[in-house]
Amino acid sequence: MVYSIEQINAINDSVEKDERIPQLEKLERLEKIFPSLELLSNDELTVRSKNNYAVILYNMGEANKAKEIALDVYKLARNKNLYELHMRSCNFLGNISSGEGHYALAIDYYHQALKIVQEHLENLNIRSNIINNIGTIYANLKMYKLAVDYYEEALELSEKEHNTKSTFLVLYNLADAYYEIGEEDLSFKSLLKAEQLLENNKFSDTYVGLIRLQRSKHHRNFKEYNLAQRYLYEAMELLEAEADYLGLAEAQLEKSKLEYDMEAFREAYKSAFSAYNDALEMKDHVFMRKCLVNICKVLEQMNDTPKLVAFYKDLAALDEKIFYNMHEMSIYQIKEKSNVELEESRYAYAERLLNNMRFIHEVSQDISKELDYDSLINLIIEKLIGFMSFDSLVIGLYNQETREIYNRIVFHRGEITKSFNVSVDNKSSLAAWTIRHRQEVYTGLCSHLNLEDFEALKINFPELEVPYETVFYMPLYNENRIIGVFSLQKFERDGFDHYALEMIRAISSYIGVAITNALKSEKMKMLNLELEEVSRKDSLSGLNNRKALNDDLIEIIKTLKVGDQISVIMCDIDYFKQYNDTYGHIEGDQVIREVSQQIDVNTRRYSPYAYRYGGDEFLVILPQLQSELVQKIGASILDGITNKSIPHQDIGIDDKVTISMGIAHFTIKDNNLTEDLLLKDADFSLYEAKRRGRNQFKMTYFEI
Repeated sequence: MVYSIEQINAINDSVEKDERIPQLEKLERLEKIFPSLELLSNDELTVRSKNNYAVILYNMGEANKAKEIALDVYKLARNKNLYELHMRSCNFLGNISSGEGHYALAIDYYHQALKIVQEHLENLNIRSNIINNIGTIYANLKMYKLAVDYYEEALELSEKEHNTKSTFLVLYNLADAYYEIGEEDLSFKSLLKAEQLLENNKFSDTYVGLIRLQRSKHHRNFKEYNLAQRYLYEAMELLEAEADYLGLAEAQLEKSKLEYDMEAFREAYKSAFSAYNDALEMKDHVFMRKCLVNICKVLEQMNDTPKLVAFYKDLAALDEKIFYNMHEMSIYQIKEKSNVELEESRYAYAERLLNNMRFIHEVSQDISKELDYDSLINLIIEKLIGFMSFDSLVIGLYNQETREIYNRIVFHRGEITKSFNVSVDNKSSLAAWTIRHRQEVYTGLCSHLNLEDFEALKINFPELEVPYETVFYMPLYNENRIIGVFSLQKFERDGFDHYALEMIRAISSYIGVAITNALKSEKMKMLNLELEEVSRKDSLSGLNNRKALNDDLIEIIKTLKVGDQISVIMCDIDYFKQYNDTYGHIEGDQVIREVSQQIDVNTRRYSPYAYRYGGDEFLVILPQLQSELVQKIGASILDGITNKSIPHQDIGIDDKVTISMGIAHFTIKDNNLTEDLLLKDADFSLYEAKRRGRNQFKMTYFEI
């Protein structure tokens, strides 16, 4: 069938305006008209249809294909001066770029769209939608207060434009942003207004699903889990019916958070992992990070160290990408402020802005690579000293559980010193005030502060004198959670001008991310050490396992030189198979634990090299001990087991559990010792002890 221009326009109208049509059906309608578009050679119709097709593909999770089509639409609309379609493609490409984490590029597309509206489409009610999208970028960057400013501007515009769809989306975003900055009442009011819009307008089930999802979040936050579950499942059903895979992925992550709060950790892991896979397919970096953070949180509760280490590595790799994107964003903001076409009176500041840009670029690149916390602090100080003037620098970490600012370092007069911990409730600490109020402080003379709930320094720190008249404190964030404070201070008053403050703010965001990554790296190191330790241990005996023995033997032999001595004790439990047959495997396991404990107690002060060799066999390596001491150790282990008097009726020696032991003692002459010789000679000595009647040790001497 060949479609006419009128029919194609009608189909596009239905795709754009009829919210009741499912996404899949819209896609099918558009696919049917593409052959006719080729015959008609109508640029405007082609661009409009392709743009709608790309938007639907994106909503269904096919980001790559959508982006490819959108870029073609953008070029064609721009070249043909199709202003409305050019504006739409800019707005859509901004959404795609934002999802990919390319915030500067997204802002650039949105500004292009606004410029087209201002110059050619003044009567089109679209500005609120674009302003709303810019706000979402700042929300993605966890700059929620700035996001709220944009959302509130967008809300005012959408109401003036009578754009109900845009009003709904802004209210939906405001509910999230208000919650993130602690304004729960405003968050709920926004949610109620959005619900009221749904009642008064015929929106698609996608919008109903999104508001159900927002309701679920609200009830979860207030621990009303039954209501949260009810709204969540309603949301998922609606979003699935609409084939809104972006919304479904968001719902899947919310499901994981709800299961986590209800302490159903395995289910929470499955849900978060499912959402993460969806995010990977959609290549949505912001959402990928949210999923990874949630997965790591769940795995910590599950004590699943191997998986936790793997996902922490994925999170660190993603953070590096997002860190770079934040750098791009900062550069864009500074460029925007410089306005390129500077007036004559502003030329003097242009070079300074460019220098600031270069410095921010250098700092962001360098500190993002440093994963050792102490080295990172030194690097931050070194970089800042080389570029700007200040007399003191303070960095402190914040522990939310103990409500303390800890690990505080002060750089003053060329030296780094550790400072005392401070309670966040201390009324004379600017650092504490900054965290309590989640605000930065820039002030003149410290003794003349006029801040809410702030007390004079002498009240809580009577012996402390602060010589700085200019103090700039700001909170350091990670995931909208304050992780610490950062401060630069100067002796003279009003020591930092507007440009310096802007640069310090930009740098502080990088410092927050870099510190978070360094702390994660420290945690990963500890987790890797724990994982390594776990992988070396035999779970039943608590001794090292065979894998650890293979690794250790190589290193031990490497260290031996002519004149050294080394002994190997090999032992096994007498008649252990018969013991298992008589008493059962549970009792047999307990015997293995008892023998292991005796070996550990008698050897740990001399050597860390004690192993469960396999089954009921054990092995100990004792480097650099005289043969007399080795004999005493062997005798102590033997007596320790006998004195336990573990019953072994009928076949056991004296009706007790006993062990036989072979000891090979080596003196290094020509340094020809191998792993095989160590083990074989010890095994030969054990065989001799058994041949002589068991419950004894045989020691053999070798020169190698």
